[in-house]
Amino acid sequence: MIKLLTSNSNKYENFKEELELLQLSLIIVEDNLSEIQTESIEENIIFKAIEAEKVYGEPVFVDDSALFTEQYKSFPGVNTKLILKQLGKNGLKKLFQEGNTKSKMVTVLGISINGNVFTYIGEVKGSLDFNVKIKNPKMLLSDIFVPINKNENIFYHRLNALKELKKDILNIHIKYGLLKNKTFENQFCTEKRECPFCIEFEDINKSLFYSMTDYKIKNRILYEDDDFIVLIPLGQFIEGGLLLLTKEHIHSFAHLDKKKFNSLNNLVEKIKSVLHESYGVVPIVFEHSSSINRSKGKCCVDHAHFNIFPVDININKYITDRIYSSIEDINELNKLKFYDNGYLYVDSEKNGKIIFDGKNVPTQLIRQHLTHSLGCQDRWHWKDYLGIEEMKQTLSKLSGKIV
Repeated sequence: MIKLLTSNSNKYENFKEELELLQLSLIIVEDNLSEIQTESIEENIIFKAIEAEKVYGEPVFVDDSALFTEQYKSFPGVNTKLILKQLGKNGLKKLFQEGNTKSKMVTVLGISINGNVFTYIGEVKGSLDFNVKIKNPKMLLSDIFVPINKNENIFYHRLNALKELKKDILNIHIKYGLLKNKTFENQFCTEKRECPFCIEFEDINKSLFYSMTDYKIKNRILYEDDDFIVLIPLGQFIEGGLLLLTKEHIHSFAHLDKKKFNSLNNLVEKIKSVLHESYGVVPIVFEHSSSINRSKGKCCVDHAHFNIFPVDININKYITDRIYSSIEDINELNKLKFYDNGYLYVDSEKNGKIIFDGKNVPTQLIRQHLTHSLGCQDRWHWKDYLGIEEMKQTLSKLSGKIV
């Protein structure tokens, strides 16, 4: 969780669900951060964010809100809190005797990560109404500012800022994790002796796959080179399903040597082409990574592997309740190496390459959605449906094609 500093918790009282989704922890503090003399609320938040990182010894979010009136342009702007405190409702009313009370409320959220500041702005247009009864003198604007759209909350500017932040929050958490967890680099890539894939690679007679299938399949490998291996998986709920694994025991593709991503990408694209040619559909590729504590739940193997299935299903719509971000290239998985929660990576024809936050992901989540969409939900768990016939058909159709 990244801290969001505020001197007034009431400002976020209506946005607890948004803060939880964004994985922000609201911290109540005295408003003692330095500010600068400027007409720009964004310049002010940049200064405060850098100051906050120094004071608290870690990246933290800060915010600032301001009223901008049409009659006085940038006034009161960044000095809103001070002006309201000095003038109060009556003093402010005198400033608008000409009757032009059109204005807007603006909120800016900002965070400094190693001195690099990221800002997110939200606003709402409205007007000032001095005839209303003041409920809370400390939050004067919450009473006298009236949004143009009556359906909008009086704090809609803050909600809009949170919406802007949501578009980038996963990247912020990734940058935060990289800064915080980089000392854990050497704590990964252990426990090879317990990995069922590694055990199988070293001694096929000890393989979980072959013992579970009662040795009805003699060889499940379709391709291998010095770095990667492609084979058919347990739980073949449809024909054509494949696993692409690293030969080296690493906990996810985020830990792959950067020099090997080009080869990985070429192999993935080759597999896509073969499956498209064989089954008439561009396959979905997905990975459920381990988290920083090297765990991703029961019935999952902490050894880097992509699941690849020839299905044309928009799986993203089932998991958009998680924060997510699009990526252009598979090598961008490397930046998730120190992300606390781990990730879900989904590459599909419909949506491209997307990474989702991996916090509390249920086991076999994507398989559950795929099998449900295909009408074979009783096959979602690989232990309950091995799919031996589908494995045999896949081996027969694809043998010698991935070269």
